[in-house]
Amino acid sequence: MRAYEAVFIFDPELSEDSLNQLKDRIVSTINSNGSLEGINIWGRRKLAYPIHKRIEGIYYIFEFVGEAALPRELKRLTTITESIIRSMVVSREKSLKTEVSEVLEPEITNEPSEEKNIEEISSAESNGTANEVELESS
Repeated sequence: MRAYEAVFIFDPELSEDSLNQLKDRIVSTINSNGSLEGINIWGRRKLAYPIHKRIEGIYYIFEFVGEAALPRELKRLTTITESIIRSMVVSREKSLKTEVSEVLEPEITNEPSEEKNIEEISSAESNGTANEVELESS
């Protein structure tokens, strides 16, 4: 399964009920073929250029994991729904949960720490071999 991110721009003239129904339809499509990781609502924003004579749109970003057929299904949904002005689905390198776990877990390396190098330098200075240590660490 791959990680994806989909951006949908909805018609700004949609009522709240219609917008929620459309959002629920997209969520159910994603959940039937994969798993939804998150929804980021950007809200009403001005478009970079007019699309279908509209200068504003309501932006939603869906982050999900699914099979390769899922983006095709979302594209099909976009083409048959007039209330979706634009959409784009891109694949992400890693899933959102993986990125969060990498941030929370400290990275463990086999390299000596800064403190050990400082201790070696100070002990070398007291022994008179500071030049040898500096050449080794450079």
